[in-house]
Amino acid sequence: MKQLFAAIRSATSASIWSKGVELNRDGSVLGKGWAREEIVLTVIVSNRAVNPVVTLWPEDEDWNCDCGSNEDPCEHVVASIIAIKQANEQGVKLPQAKSTVASIEYHFATIGKELSFTRYIDQEGKKDVLGVSLSALASGRIQGPKLAPTKEDLTVDHFIDGHRKGGILPFTILKEVIKSLQGTNSVYFDGKKVDCKAEPIGPVAKVIDSQGGVYLKSEKDDRITDVFNNGAVLLNQHTLHPLLKVNISQDLRLMLREGRHFGTKEIPFLVSEIIPKIREVLPLVIKTEKLPSTEYLKPRIAWESEAEGAQLKARPVIVYGDPASAKVIDGKLIPIGTQKIPVRIFDEELKLKDELSRRFPDAELNKSISLHAAEAISFIEKVENKGFLILGTGKSHFKVYPELKFSLPKQISPENHFEVEFSCLSSKPEKKQADPRQVLLSWTNQEPLVPLLDGGFAPIPSDFLEQHGSKLLDLLNARDEAEKLPKCMLPTLTELYQDLEMEPPIELHEWKQILMQFQELPETPPPEDLKAELRPYQQQGFNWLSFLQKAGMGALLADDMGLGKTLQTIACIKGKTLVIAPTSVLANWQKELQKFRPNIRCHVFHGQNRKINPQAQVIISSYALLRLDFEVFDNITFDMLVLDEAQLIKNPRSQSAQAAYRLKAPFKLALSGTPVENKLDDMWSIFNFLNRGLLGSFDHFQKAYARPIVAGDQGTSETLRKRVKPFVLRRLKSEVAKDLPPRTDLIRYCTLSEQERSIYEALRLASRKEVLEKLSAGGQVIQALELLLRLRQAACHLGLLPNSHEPCGSSSKLKLLIECIRNSLDTNNKCLIFSQWTQFLDLIQNALEKEATQYLRIDGQTQNRQNIVDRFQSDDSVKVMLLSLKAAGTGLNLTAADHVFITDPWWNPAAENQAADRAHRIGQKKPVIVTRLVSEDTVEQKILLLQDKKRELADSVISNAGKSFTLTKDDLLELLV
Repeated sequence: MKQLFAAIRSATSASIWSKGVELNRDGSVLGKGWAREEIVLTVIVSNRAVNPVVTLWPEDEDWNCDCGSNEDPCEHVVASIIAIKQANEQGVKLPQAKSTVASIEYHFATIGKELSFTRYIDQEGKKDVLGVSLSALASGRIQGPKLAPTKEDLTVDHFIDGHRKGGILPFTILKEVIKSLQGTNSVYFDGKKVDCKAEPIGPVAKVIDSQGGVYLKSEKDDRITDVFNNGAVLLNQHTLHPLLKVNISQDLRLMLREGRHFGTKEIPFLVSEIIPKIREVLPLVIKTEKLPSTEYLKPRIAWESEAEGAQLKARPVIVYGDPASAKVIDGKLIPIGTQKIPVRIFDEELKLKDELSRRFPDAELNKSISLHAAEAISFIEKVENKGFLILGTGKSHFKVYPELKFSLPKQISPENHFEVEFSCLSSKPEKKQADPRQVLLSWTNQEPLVPLLDGGFAPIPSDFLEQHGSKLLDLLNARDEAEKLPKCMLPTLTELYQDLEMEPPIELHEWKQILMQFQELPETPPPEDLKAELRPYQQQGFNWLSFLQKAGMGALLADDMGLGKTLQTIACIKGKTLVIAPTSVLANWQKELQKFRPNIRCHVFHGQNRKINPQAQVIISSYALLRLDFEVFDNITFDMLVLDEAQLIKNPRSQSAQAAYRLKAPFKLALSGTPVENKLDDMWSIFNFLNRGLLGSFDHFQKAYARPIVAGDQGTSETLRKRVKPFVLRRLKSEVAKDLPPRTDLIRYCTLSEQERSIYEALRLASRKEVLEKLSAGGQVIQALELLLRLRQAACHLGLLPNSHEPCGSSSKLKLLIECIRNSLDTNNKCLIFSQWTQFLDLIQNALEKEATQYLRIDGQTQNRQNIVDRFQSDDSVKVMLLSLKAAGTGLNLTAADHVFITDPWWNPAAENQAADRAHRIGQKKPVIVTRLVSEDTVEQKILLLQDKKRELADSVISNAGKSFTLTKDDLLELLV
C-alpha cells in the first residue's frame, strides 16, 4: 500500500492533491469492497447524481476513477488513497464516511406465478420504500437521506421509470432490472439474499440416441427452481436470471416442443441446418455419439457434369468446401464422402444465387441444361474462366482431337458383316475411334463434332460425308442387329468402293455386272417344260429374274400392263412356290400355270373347306387368306414367294403387309405395273418385303427420301432411283411391244343440264366451305377428300347423291355414255365400262336393259369371274361388260374389247391405266380406244390436270428422274374453285 500511496503522490499535482485532502477531510470516502488484488471505494460528491467509484490495485501500483476527469490521478483517487491509509493506521480495513450514508436494497417477492419488485432505503436500520427518482434524490433536487448510488442503481432507476413505487414489472422491464443488478450485493428474494445474473435462462434443447437415428426435444433446465410469468427464473434457490425468450420459427418451436426423430439419412440436415439455428437461441445438450462433427466452410457455385453421347448435361449447384464435402440439392444439404458436415450459411447461398444469375442469365440452380458437343466445349471453357468449379465426368469427355478419317475393310466376311471405321490419332499417339452410326447422326444433325468411344470429341470429316455420307448412311441403316449387311446392299457397297477409287473385295466382283445395263446379264435358257416362246424383252426379264434368284435377292417386275409379267414369273418358278394374288385372278393364275408349265402341280388354297395339298409345288392363295391363315403358310418352307399386284401391300401398317413381311424364302418376287400408286411409301413397303434393309427403316426412308422428293429435290430422286435400279425392271408397252396395236386416249365432255348445274354449284360452295373449315381446324387431306365424293357423284348422276330424291332416270353423262355405246355397237366393237361405284353400274345396267343390249357384269359380289371372262372373250353376242374399278381393274385379260369407257375419273391415274390395260395387252389385235367421260366445268375436269402431275411421281424413281408430286391442301382447294 505504501508503494501505491507514493506512486499516486508523486504523480499528482499540488492543486489536485489539495482537493483530495479536502474531500477526505469532509469524510466523503466510503469503502465498498476489498479483495486480494482490488479495493473499491465510492467518493460522495455533493450535487452529483452518480458518485465516482475509485478502484485501487496495490500490487500493480495502479488506479482508476470513473469520474471522467482529464486529470490522472484525479482528486477522487487522492482522497481514496489518503482515506485507505488512515483507516489502515487506525486498524480499520475500509474507510467509513463521516456522515451517515443510506444504502439501497432491492426486494423481489413471489405473488402467484409472478415476481414483484420493490426498492428500499436503509438508513441506520430503518427501511423505507424508495418511490421517487433516485437521481433527483441523490443530486438534492428532492429532500432525503444522503446516498451514494452506483451506476447500477441509476440504471435500475432509469428502467423502472413509471414503476418506481414497485409492484409486478412487465417482462421487458423486469429482464433489464435483473441484468442491471448483476454484481449488486443488496438483492433479496422473499427476504433471503440472492444474486442476480444477466444471462437469460430458459428451456434446453437435447439430442439423444434413438433407434435408427437420434431424437431432438426441448426440456426444462435442471437448475431452474421456479419460473415467473413476467420474465424471471430462480436458479438453484439463490440466483435470479431473466427468462430466456426464444425467438424462433413456428416450425422449429413446434419441433422442439413435441420432439422429432431424425433417421440416419436426415442427420446431415439436423447437423447443418437445425442445430446451428438452435444454438443461436437455446443451450444445446448433445447426449449421443451419432452426430458427425461440423465445420464452417465457405459455399461456392459448382457445375455438376456428365456426358450423354454427344451432349453435355450440366447443372449448377451450391457446394461447401474445396474439394466439395457437401452440396445443396432442392434446399437440402447432401454430404459428399465422409468429411465433416459444414454448417449452412444461408445469406451466402442467396448471394451465390444472384451471382449465378448475373454470370449465367439462362441458368437456374439445380436445373440441368443439355448442350451439344461444340456448345459444351465452349461452355466448359467459360465456366472455368469465371472461376466456377466443375464436378463429374463431363469435362474429361469433351476434349477435342483431330478430325476423323474414314476407312473401308479390304475384305468382306462370308456372313457379310459390314464394319467401317472412323478414327483419328491422339497426341500419345494412340488411335481414337468413333461409332460410325454416331458420326452419321452428327452429320445429319449438322453437328460439327462427334463423341469418341473412349471419351473426347473429334470433328466429323464434313467434305467426305458431303460426297459419300448418304450412301454410307443407307449401308449402315440396312445392317441387322448382328451388323450383317443384306445381300441387296452389295451393289451399293460396290458403288462406294468405286466412288472412293478403291478396288472392291473379290467377293463384290460379280456385282459389277448388276451396276451395268441389264442387257449385259448372262443369257439364261428358259426351263425345258415351258410351253411358250418368250419375246425378246421377256427373255431379258427372265435373265434378270434368274440372276437375282441365283443371288438370293428380291425383284420387282414392274412392266407395263399386259407385257406378260405372269409368264416371266412362271418361267422362273423353281422348288416350292407360294403365289399371293387378288381373289379375282386366282383362277387365272391356275389357268396360266396349266397352260405354260403343265408339269407343275399347282393348288389353289381358297374356299370354305380349304386345305393345303402337300404334293403341290405351287400354292396359289389370296391376300385375305394370307392374313387369316398365315400360320399355314409360315409352317411351309418355300423356295420362292410371289406377290401379284404387290401394290396391295402399299400400306406398311396393314395386316396384309405385316403378314407378307413375315414370309421367308430365298427368292421373293413382286409383280406390279403401278408400284407407286399414290406416294413413295408404296414403294418402301414393297421393298421391305423384297429386300429388307435396302431402303432402311420407314422413318429413315421418310426423312432421307420421301420428304425431299416431295419437296422437289431431283438429286434425291435420282439417288433413290439408282438405289432400287438393280432390283426393279420396268418396260413400257410403247418401248418393247412394237407389235401391240396402238392405244388412243380420248376425252368426251358433257354439259350438265340446268337442274344438274344448279345442284352441283350449291354442293360446290357448301363443300368448299366445309373443306376450308376442316383444313383450318387441322384436318388431314384424306378427310377433306371425302367431301369431294358428293361433287364427283353430282357430276355423274344426281341419283348417286346421299338421300337423293331425284328420279333415278338418266343424266347428261349417262345419256352421253349410251350414245357412245350405240356408236361402238354399230361398228361391231366390244366395250368395257368401268365405274368406281356399283350404284352407277346399276343405273347404266337399267339403261342398257331399256336399250335391249346384252351385257355381262363383274363387281365385288360376282362369283365364277373366270367363266364370265371366258364368255365375254368367246361369245360375239355379248358386246358390253360392266366392271367395278376396284374388283375388276386388275388381273383380267379382256382383249376381246377394243373400246374402254372410264365413267368417273379420279386424281390417281394408276387405277384408270390398270382398267384400260384389261384390253390393251398382249393378245390384242385391234387398236384400243380409251374414252374418259368428263362433265364440263366440274371437279372432273380439274382432276385431269392433277393426273398429269401424279404420273410424274412413279417416273421419278422407277424410270427417268423427274419432278415428284403428291396431293396437297392447296391442290385440294383448287379442285373446288
